[in-house]
Amino acid sequence: MTRHTLIAGLITWFSLVGIGPASAQDIVNIEPYSFCPGDTPTVVEYSLPADSYVQITVYNALAAAVVVLVDGMEAAGLHSVVWNGLDDEGLIVPVGWYSVRLDTDPSDLEHDDEEDVDVFCGNDLAEPIRLIHLGQDLLIAFGYGLEVPQNSNLAIRSADGSQHVRTIAGGPHDAGAGMGFWFLRDENDERVPPGDYLARLTATHYTQDLPFSVLTWENVYTMSVTMRDADGILVAGSEDAEAAPVVRTPILETTITIDTPLTPQLFGIVAAVWQEHGSLANFAAESVTISSDSTVVTLAGFEEPDQWPDRYGLGWFQLPLPWISPTTAHFHLRHEFTGVTHTDHDCQINGPVDPTDWLCGEPYWIEDDDDTPEDVFLSPACPNPANHDTDGSTTLGFGLPAALAVRLYAIDTQGHRVRNLVEGALLPGQHLVTWNLRDDEGADLPGGLYRVILEAGPSLEETTVFCGGDVEIASISGVGDQSFDTAGLNLAAAPNPVWGRGRTELMCAPGRGGGLELKIYDVAGRLVRTLLQETVAGGQTIPVEWDGRDDRGARVPAGVFFARLTVDGESRTEKIVVVQ
Repeated sequence: MTRHTLIAGLITWFSLVGIGPASAQDIVNIEPYSFCPGDTPTVVEYSLPADSYVQITVYNALAAAVVVLVDGMEAAGLHSVVWNGLDDEGLIVPVGWYSVRLDTDPSDLEHDDEEDVDVFCGNDLAEPIRLIHLGQDLLIAFGYGLEVPQNSNLAIRSADGSQHVRTIAGGPHDAGAGMGFWFLRDENDERVPPGDYLARLTATHYTQDLPFSVLTWENVYTMSVTMRDADGILVAGSEDAEAAPVVRTPILETTITIDTPLTPQLFGIVAAVWQEHGSLANFAAESVTISSDSTVVTLAGFEEPDQWPDRYGLGWFQLPLPWISPTTAHFHLRHEFTGVTHTDHDCQINGPVDPTDWLCGEPYWIEDDDDTPEDVFLSPACPNPANHDTDGSTTLGFGLPAALAVRLYAIDTQGHRVRNLVEGALLPGQHLVTWNLRDDEGADLPGGLYRVILEAGPSLEETTVFCGGDVEIASISGVGDQSFDTAGLNLAAAPNPVWGRGRTELMCAPGRGGGLELKIYDVAGRLVRTLLQETVAGGQTIPVEWDGRDDRGARVPAGVFFARLTVDGESRTEKIVVVQ
């Protein structure tokens, strides 16, 4: 968690959903912004444009109210109030981060302004503050102070100090207050058992140990996510990515449910974690509603979260907290696009965005050219579509975490390799490749869709390029996905294309049920593999995996194959492209 993320979690969340501040009332200044109780207190100055009710509250790093400084009607004008570092019981607050918040209507959870203030009295490791829900520790935070700039490390250890559990803060630290947040996980992200522990602050010029205990763990709360697809059918997300349900877009509604009423403080932290990990970052404010008990978040439509960079395919909602299980809900989105939104050489959108358009996504890049990426990545091509009638080229970026053997090539919708772009060993770092939209013979490629494949060591990445101007892509094979409806006979395959020694999963909906056959054929109509042959009930979805082998166990060559699902004489066919 970054500085004050948790303090701002509740406030940021309600700003996100459109009930944020009118911004007419402001905290003008807090001086000093860092102080020690017992020394000079801090003064909060604030301005009101008209006579109004005002509440000014100090919150700690876990978004819990510490003390109310002002509560009542105030006249228009400039005002000030002193905070001496005491809580509402008259006790000195521990060292750490705090937030002063100005509200004119606290009952509606609106806030008008917020500023940060630190409590700091020299070298110190304060008693922990806790987020407790229904008798359970969910999060523990430690405030600490350092008199001079120095390297520091705040770690959780076993009760006797002999075993390291997890580092929660560390690195170069300026003089002043700091915070460490512990979500009760060890370095392997496994949940720790209740019991006695030790917090150890180790700095260049200072060391302190602080014993503490973790309260019992009895309950783990469930997160479930459902999407209402284009036909109004509710589809539940899967914890297992390989079993992700297929959802036909446009999405009418997404609902995230947690099976326990959440306090405003706890919900603020949940929201902060959601936003920190990107799952809700791109939803429009007006599309979000929250139930009165903060257990249900409803998102009207679908606003392309970061986890779906190409607006179709496999993605997920994630809430990585140890007291939530499962933490992830996967979906596989299937779009029926009718056009393309153009992007320029800098991946900036050109022209209006049609919600039925395909969009190539944000480039995956790291800011410092000298940095080595943590994982293999392949950025979307820009510009996209790429046109022969302009400069006739597009640029792709990719990153390598280590020196790896690399192959970067383009294939058409039939799985034929049309251009080798890179082949050989490359050094770690970021690389750029420009493709002139020609094949290996130097001939211009016809308009249409091409997939660019990156093989780097064991990693496999792909992106999509449109060649030839304003492409109407609904008719391009391999892009316009079939709708998937479990009420009728249906068939879908993902991933598709299938690369090398990969596998694809066929999702079979038998409709009314009966005698079912699922077989793979080649382009000549010859039977390649019988995958399933049995009697089944209707109204269900049956996943069947194909490993790219025929009935003799031999791998099939690259090319186009057809999966045919037949139930009582009625058939559905899905084309599968195999790329070697």
